[in-house]
Amino acid sequence: MSKIINKNSNTTEAYVQFNKKGRALAKVAFHNVLKPTLTKISALDKMTRTIVK
Repeated sequence: MSKIINKNSNTTEAYVQFNKKGRALAKVAFHNVLKPTLTKISALDKMTRTIVK
């Protein structure tokens, strides 16, 4: 991301840092919450398919 040089350079820098933190948090949330949930769903799906067969 190119730096915007203006009067609000501090704001821009803060925004960039915030974005980085946000992305990191989103990754952590994905790995801690979504992945296990998806794994559970796929496991349930497999069980259901086995029962239906």
